[in-house]
Amino acid sequence: MTVVPFKFDEIGYWSELKLEIVEKYGSAYTTAFKNTRLKKYYIDGLCGAGVHLSKKQQLRLKAVLHEH
Repeated sequence: MTVVPFKFDEIGYWSELKLEIVEKYGSAYTTAFKNTRLKKYYIDGLCGAGVHLSKKQQLRLKAVLHEH
């Protein structure tokens, strides 16, 4: 059996923008409903592995690895 190393999803500008919007919306939503007994869930059926590297992170990582 061959073990495949874990690989981060690579995301682009639109995915980064979507994550920023979801983060801000979630924060506002949580604040608005903080005094209720409602439970909050967020499900994104198209989120990928849930761990990612942005284009900027990839460039930084390559630069750091290149230095060593």
